[in-house]
Amino acid sequence: MVESVTFICTADLYDGLAIDIIAYAGLPPLSARQETHLWEQVAELQLVEENGGELRITSKDPAPGGTIKYDLFVQNEQEFKAKLKADIQYHLGEMI
Repeated sequence: MVESVTFICTADLYDGLAIDIIAYAGLPPLSARQETHLWEQVAELQLVEENGGELRITSKDPAPGGTIKYDLFVQNEQEFKAKLKADIQYHLGEMI
């Protein structure tokens, strides 16, 4: 049986996701202080992988300073969003 997956967005090793992951998770915009706190604790690509996202490599630039490009897929989008939201809130702790 082939499992169904949903394409979410593209991503880049250096620039991160092509979407605002905070808004996607259903959270209001973060203050600059909250964003700094969050991204000092966890990388954006790490956050999606830890919550069930699958990053598939679409290209690698072998040149010095080159990047890796990905597509982000999930099996259950609503579950993924809920996990992301809870994990972001966990990392923000009392700053919410």
